[in-house]
Amino acid sequence: MRTIYLSFLLLIQAVIFASPPFFMTFTPPKGWVIADLAQMQGEIKVGFIKSTKGFFSPAITLSFERVEDGNFLTYLSAVKQHYASDPTNYCRMLGTLNTSLGKTALLQIDVKHQCGKIGVFQAISFCENYAIIQTATCLQKDLLAMREIFLDSFKSIVIYPTLLASFDNLYFQRKVQDLYNQWEQHIAASNIDSETLFKNPSFQNNQWIPFVHFIEKECAMQGSCWQFLALQYVKESLLQR
Repeated sequence: MRTIYLSFLLLIQAVIFASPPFFMTFTPPKGWVIADLAQMQGEIKVGFIKSTKGFFSPAITLSFERVEDGNFLTYLSAVKQHYASDPTNYCRMLGTLNTSLGKTALLQIDVKHQCGKIGVFQAISFCENYAIIQTATCLQKDLLAMREIFLDSFKSIVIYPTLLASFDNLYFQRKVQDLYNQWEQHIAASNIDSETLFKNPSFQNNQWIPFVHFIEKECAMQGSCWQFLALQYVKESLLQR
């Protein structure tokens, strides 16, 4: 039977919008592996799973949502109402969590799913009119054992004004700037849209793939979550230029 990672998250997550104007990362539990985003529902930025074996693996994800009115309490109320709209869910506030983002609300949601009873922890923070949503899931029977692991990962979240501010390394900063400059040259010499240009073999083979290899090799000390989000951040920055 195929392992189920996060497919049920569509049942409990709100609609997620485009990335915010800052860079954020966290430390996943030790030994966990990056999950396949194609198997996830919604605009999840990154996800980690404990194991690729078994029917349902504990998992943790990071998402963002633009909040137009910027009211934290109103947003939390809407989140609770969203969960309450499904009578099979049970949602309760567990208080607040101390993180680098300041006031972080902690929720627990019990969800009935085809896999059985699922336990969900969610940590929700606000920054520049964005809700930052960390979601951790496991079978309900494993929730007590996983609780501290989830909370430690939630507490590790950190925000930077830009990607470059997250890694004080001149070589890295020059590589990013060189890639931006090369992209600008491709844009100026082409009349095709950015998505098509990004997939162009010339750009992929000569610029993007070597940059990916650089991040994987030279920035390994930053951890797999930072590496994954850094590449995502750079790609989105290119497509928006």
